[in-house]
Amino acid sequence: MLRLSRLLILCLVLAGLACQPGNEAAPWLSTGLPEAAPNRNRTSTITICAVGDIMAHGAQLDAAYNAGTKTYCFRSCFTHVAPVLKSADITIGNLETTLAGKDKGYTGYPAFNTPETLADALQEAGFDLLTTANNHCLDRQEYGLRRTLDQLDARGLLHVGTARTQEERDTPVIVERKGIRVAFLAYTYGTNGIPVPKPFMVNPLHPQLMIKDIQAARAAGADIVVVCLHFGVEYQRQPNKDQRDLVRLLLAQDVDIIFGGHPHVVQPIEVVRAGDGHPQVVAYSLGNFISAQQGPYKDAGVMVQVQVTKDALLGTAWVSGVDYTPTWVQRSRGFRVLNVPQAIAEYDQGKAKGIGASDYRQLNQVWKDTTTHLGDVSLQVVLPDK
Repeated sequence: MLRLSRLLILCLVLAGLACQPGNEAAPWLSTGLPEAAPNRNRTSTITICAVGDIMAHGAQLDAAYNAGTKTYCFRSCFTHVAPVLKSADITIGNLETTLAGKDKGYTGYPAFNTPETLADALQEAGFDLLTTANNHCLDRQEYGLRRTLDQLDARGLLHVGTARTQEERDTPVIVERKGIRVAFLAYTYGTNGIPVPKPFMVNPLHPQLMIKDIQAARAAGADIVVVCLHFGVEYQRQPNKDQRDLVRLLLAQDVDIIFGGHPHVVQPIEVVRAGDGHPQVVAYSLGNFISAQQGPYKDAGVMVQVQVTKDALLGTAWVSGVDYTPTWVQRSRGFRVLNVPQAIAEYDQGKAKGIGASDYRQLNQVWKDTTTHLGDVSLQVVLPDK
């Protein structure tokens, strides 16, 4: 991101939690730029949507299986949240399983291998890119890692964090929308003790490597840099010192957005201001997007929407909005991911399909737990001078 000597700061406090139950407005959409913004006519804005861990435990495989056709289908898991996913300009998630094929055996925890029809469902639901650097990426060894990437390629899904060649690892993954170039990087703390066959295959949490990659992404023309981190302690709702130390290091390298995963519960979202005043967003853990995990907070997650704006004349891009929408996995309906505020509103209006009284109580509990834990996410919009 280009740095300017002066910044015009407009005090625009976003409605962070505009997704109150029953609100008719799109719950995930940030308020955007004010009408009076001096650079409005030459700016473009996109939304990046990120979700947490995408898992496939044994119970999910059973629910997706059709004994008559002997096939697996996961499409119904994402129909309720697909409108939000599709509305974003770029949608990403953490694929925490392998797609190694039927011959390698379909299994859930502790060594995941999922039918590739999961990738079909994700692509149809609106995903553009999946991060693959996590502790389960080698659950079917090198073969599984390579085949997973092959299957994503076949469906037009971008991926980052694991690689089949050194060249693939070293090539920045940059997605362009409306003239805004967004680079994505991904790293993991480990692979559950499974040796990495070749160093380039899995991106580790090595600070010097990460700094080099960030610099390479900027040199390749990235306006915005997004770093996805698989880190932290499972089931802890607060980031630990190691997480915070690593985040500080990356923010000092001018990273714009950090999305975290692995704890399987939601951790805080913070908006940090760099020395020159521009916002940087950190979501320490987005929780579980889909899984069969049960227990407090493990069946919930958030869809985080970060708005990015670019001034075409100056070539400067910045984070201009942030919001989130809580999600909950409804086990009784084939592990369906629900948009929590939308599902609550549908039930209140008598329009809910497949949502019972007990589901309604759980949805309200997830809403309360998540919004109490995260609070309002708001920031000032920062616009460069003319």
